[in-house]
Amino acid sequence: MSIKINARETELKIGKKPGYYYVMTPELYIALTREKVIKEAALRSGVSRGVMQACWDAAGDVIKAWATEGHSVAIPGLGTMRFAVRASSLSSLRVASSTFAASEKKTCAIAIPSTAETRV
Repeated sequence: MSIKINARETELKIGKKPGYYYVMTPELYIALTREKVIKEAALRSGVSRGVMQACWDAAGDVIKAWATEGHSVAIPGLGTMRFAVRASSLSSLRVASSTFAASEKKTCAIAIPSTAETRV
């Protein structure tokens, strides 16, 4: 399994060494609809859409509950996934709580690839 990467030459004007650098970004695709994913999973597994819908909902609830509690959750074929908070230092707890609530950029999902499927 691999991910498609685009390399774009970009001029960076900040930092210790301004100049032209290649910025690597993943190739983005459109988001698949829930219905399309369930239909394809039902087709590949040989179960009905209703059964797959129930499994999808149950797996989603389990992943949401465990990942938001801080657990690293296994994602078949990909590895594990967990949520993290980006570190920052602020002057007071009140400022920290309001800043964290107002910013979506403070949390991120971290995916750790399976070691058996990792290619360099």
